[in-house]
Amino acid sequence: DVEGAELLALQGFGDRLAAPDAPDLLVEVTPGYMAQFGHTSRDLYDFVRSHGYDAYLLRQDELTPVVAGGEHESAVTMMLFSKRQSAALHKNHSMKAGASTQR
Repeated sequence: DVEGAELLALQGFGDRLAAPDAPDLLVEVTPGYMAQFGHTSRDLYDFVRSHGYDAYLLRQDELTPVVAGGEHESAVTMMLFSKRQSAALHKNHSMKAGASTQR
């Protein structure tokens, strides 16, 4: 838990995020904490998308694709970033409350 420094933490991965087999990323986005580091959720979204990831909101038991970043600036949000196809995500990820993701 990096309390707002999500973008900095992911930037620390360097080229690993650009690899085709890069891991899925489950990130709690807290705009108020990110602002303390001079970042927005849009900055995070743009950075991860630039590395070939698709973005999904994780709400209760559902994944919802995100087509543009930043529209959730005011709320704490769980996001899944993945390079896998949507159907594979639904098949391989348990979206039950409290469950961890699997690759």
